[in-house]
Amino acid sequence: EWGMTEDVAQCLSNSVLNYFSPDNLDGKPKTSKKRKQRGKKTAAKDELPQLDIETSLGILGNILKGSYPASLSARDSIIKSEAAFTAISTALQSARTAAETIIKSQLADESEVSIAKIRHIGNAIECYGRLLIHREAMKGEVPMRLSQEAKELLSWVTDNIIPSMMKSVETEEENSLSKLDISAISGIGSPMACDDPPRRKSNRRSARESDVSFLSSDQATLNTLQEPSKHISSISAVSIASASSVLSTFAEWLSICGAESFLLIHISKWCEVLGATDNIKTRESLLGSLFHVALRSLKDDRDVTVFKELLLHLKDVDPSTKEKEIII
Repeated sequence: EWGMTEDVAQCLSNSVLNYFSPDNLDGKPKTSKKRKQRGKKTAAKDELPQLDIETSLGILGNILKGSYPASLSARDSIIKSEAAFTAISTALQSARTAAETIIKSQLADESEVSIAKIRHIGNAIECYGRLLIHREAMKGEVPMRLSQEAKELLSWVTDNIIPSMMKSVETEEENSLSKLDISAISGIGSPMACDDPPRRKSNRRSARESDVSFLSSDQATLNTLQEPSKHISSISAVSIASASSVLSTFAEWLSICGAESFLLIHISKWCEVLGATDNIKTRESLLGSLFHVALRSLKDDRDVTVFKELLLHLKDVDPSTKEKEIII
């Protein structure tokens, strides 16, 4: 044992917490005042570097992404250490609070948040979901079951994010949202994207079918999100980023572990957004993962819950060319 797991975890968590702090809504790094050192332990903590958010989430993404020996070793060390796991999971959950803060602020004013901030929120939420999945996998229980924290994450989307998406559909002008290719939020280069498919309980899942990471996609889809100076209406984008990150994470869970009623019931409720908006980009951001879940649960587990809801909410939708490609 190298004995630095908790130090590394604290360093990463401090950086993430600082970025998503309530007084850092604009996403600009804040400098902290140096404290007087009072002994060796305090001095050691003060020496921990303050990393930028790209670096912090990049490190966590690589730790969580796959089967490389270094990733496995670091991941195991973090999950086995209660202090390290708590520090990182608490920090990643602060992205949820940041999302809620942005959504609530947008209900009251017209201020804007950078797309980089929204992208980092989605990335952090996906990291948190995958951290929960890896912890359950380490228990060695067959079949794997959703933890209470995982259920709370699903409920958070159902109770907070989906209503915000529906609200934005009702209140925002279509013209302002149609100028943004929201599907590109799923196209930012991500530490989640990996060459090796995750280990599965059987070979019935193909590598292509399991590649449902929120932020793994071709770089050609970056378009407007490539420009950090671009700002967009935040309530829709942060809601879609949050929902997409959780959806893609649990679509991966489904590929590995199979259907679980609690999961399917919640995801089926998210299909309501598809029939509630005429905005193509909003639908495209969710449609791929929703169909992945629907078809996988139908094929492998004979469960029609999500597929039924998809068809119900798409019956009056005139799909775009890209949506047709997803469906076919």
